[in-house]
Amino acid sequence: MTLRINYMIFAIIIVSCASIFAFDTNAQQIREYNLEIDNKMVNFTGKDKMAISVNDSIPAPTLYFKEGETAKINVKNNLDTNTSVHWHGILLPNRQDGVSYLTTPPITPGMTYTFEFPLIHSGTYWYHSHTGLQEQKGVYGAIVIEPKENRTDIEVPKVQETIVLSDWTDQNPHEVLRDLKRGSEYQEFKKGSMQTVYGVIKNKAIVDNFKRSLRRMPPMDLSDVAYDAFLINGKQQSEFKAQPGEKILLRIINAGGASYFYLNYAGGDMEVIAADGVDVKPFKTDRMLMAIAETYDVIITVPKSGSAEFRATAQDGSGHASLFIGEGDKVLAQDIPKPNLYKMDHSHMMMDHEGHGDMEKKEMEMDHSMKEHMDHSSMDHGSMDHSNKHMDMSHDMKMDTNPRPMPPYKYLRSVMPTSLPK
Repeated sequence: MTLRINYMIFAIIIVSCASIFAFDTNAQQIREYNLEIDNKMVNFTGKDKMAISVNDSIPAPTLYFKEGETAKINVKNNLDTNTSVHWHGILLPNRQDGVSYLTTPPITPGMTYTFEFPLIHSGTYWYHSHTGLQEQKGVYGAIVIEPKENRTDIEVPKVQETIVLSDWTDQNPHEVLRDLKRGSEYQEFKKGSMQTVYGVIKNKAIVDNFKRSLRRMPPMDLSDVAYDAFLINGKQQSEFKAQPGEKILLRIINAGGASYFYLNYAGGDMEVIAADGVDVKPFKTDRMLMAIAETYDVIITVPKSGSAEFRATAQDGSGHASLFIGEGDKVLAQDIPKPNLYKMDHSHMMMDHEGHGDMEKKEMEMDHSMKEHMDHSSMDHGSMDHSNKHMDMSHDMKMDTNPRPMPPYKYLRSVMPTSLPK
């Protein structure tokens, strides 16, 4: 009996020592940030307006981590109302998700709330408020989690730049919401997208307008809000110095409140290597449409001379933001033609009846090309394409004379097998 008790005491000591050692190891892996949410006067358009910042910055500071670390983030609320922070796309314990009254208590005025969670995956993500319209007023920022090791067969550039896209209105977001709820056409009038009888006749859209009326559908638009500015990292235009011929990884986040963005680059094709934090088989494109809250990692090459424009154009054509990459004379990206709202139906699949046959034919060719590629490289193996060959979609994704929604979803391919075993 005495011998058994001694063994139990010895086991308890060993377990206790192991627990202490594990605690110390985890403590070394904790990366801590302090964030303060407060009101801030800003001027994006020439007018002083009240916004909400994080650490006196819009967008909020980028949070950098490494896969395997533990994130510890202390969020202090300096506002006179509740706030919250949601860690968008991060896999974490439900209690740490940050959505008030759903997963996490609201952060009350004067309160500091500490989030702590393990980082079990890598990628590009973002964080934002989930309280009222605080996100639209400035509470959003990037999260970068570096992987333990590169999981793709492509060399990721050491030079990286995080790009946070956003939209801004000088109008109080609550007034904008009131306009939308009451069915007012003020937003359309403000940005010049209100449809008129004269416009219907000029665009030869009488039949289209009549069909829409029969379906009791309102006039088409691509964004409900008339934004006064579109921003990249809080600026309408900025520069990023880089060496000629250098490759750069752009971590792009669409933190817009209601804007899809067309992305294109004056220095050549963009090579997509990750979507929403997940590695994908690389493919090239000269333009793509990015939806709200999405993230993409793309590799671009700095031109041998000049400063090439990386442009994010609002899908409705109401404006854009620019980042010039390189040094020297500015090289502008190609303009994205504004959509013809009179010739667009509510399925978003048709931007212009004239020339639609050509686009439809091109789409069928792309689908056929993709099908052949998958048939020859993957279907024999019972899964998605696992070949090491990078898909080059630059030919398939060249610009149409009229832009239309082109999210790159059909070109996203997993780097790992996705088929269930037999």
